[in-house]
Amino acid sequence: GFGRTGGGYLVSYRDPNLKRTLQVYEDIAPWLESFEVSDRDLENYIIGTIGTMDHPMNPSEQGGFHLAAYLNGVSDEMRQQDRDQVLGCTQEDIRGCAPLVRAIVEADQLCVVGNGGKIEEAAELFGSMESL
Repeated sequence: GFGRTGGGYLVSYRDPNLKRTLQVYEDIAPWLESFEVSDRDLENYIIGTIGTMDHPMNPSEQGGFHLAAYLNGVSDEMRQQDRDQVLGCTQEDIRGCAPLVRAIVEADQLCVVGNGGKIEEAAELFGSMESL
């Protein structure tokens, strides 16, 4: 993910395969560099992305969404700009994300909260470990 302030991150949830996941993260940038799909597939990706941005919400979800937008300074105009960028996305744009993802991976900042046994199995990945 990429934040509005320029930060980026890669996340997995309840992941029992830490070493494999880190290898997947390292493989993302080369994959992006050679990204090539049919126009139809790209259109499907765009439709799917817009669907996650503009999905139906019940009143409670709407309230939480608008509160978060307000607290984060996200205006309707900014959200529309995001939509416009997604709708105009090209394969070149996706390939252009490779350096950003590479920078995230090369920052070599790793934080894992999870199963102690799995973390111990991958202890060599960490500079230090702390129990919470």
